[in-house]
Amino acid sequence: RIESQQTLDSFCNEQRQTFINDRLEQLNRLRTNVEELACVQDATQQNTNSIKTSIDWIEQDINKIRFNFRPLLIDEHLIVRRSQDLLPFSPSNQAIELTDSSYAVLAGNKQHVLVHREPTLCLLDRQLTIIKETPWPLDDISDICWSSVLNRF
Repeated sequence: RIESQQTLDSFCNEQRQTFINDRLEQLNRLRTNVEELACVQDATQQNTNSIKTSIDWIEQDINKIRFNFRPLLIDEHLIVRRSQDLLPFSPSNQAIELTDSSYAVLAGNKQHVLVHREPTLCLLDRQLTIIKETPWPLDDISDICWSSVLNRF
């Protein structure tokens, strides 16, 4: 939730800054036009009035900056929290050898555990017997999970 709020805050700040930068660019262009017209003797009242009107519009735009956000609503029925062990298996005397990496990436459901053992993904049963090994030629996996909705890891 905190990460989502930070992402939204960052996005809003970027949008606000982009808006302000655009308006500042417009003001700078108008300022340059005013300086050029001041140098030219035949600057008409119409030119200066047009520039003044443009500056007034930009100032109004900047003064009217308001961001209206509705709260992010999350359907609580979509999130299922279970207070259970990460691995719903009974304790085992078996061990599996993992790589020398500082952590192991794994996920489980009621029947299987999926473990990243470089350079493969291993599907293990309840007795920690390897059922299937799939080569994983890509970089490290930072996280995996079981989706009961998709019925997949």
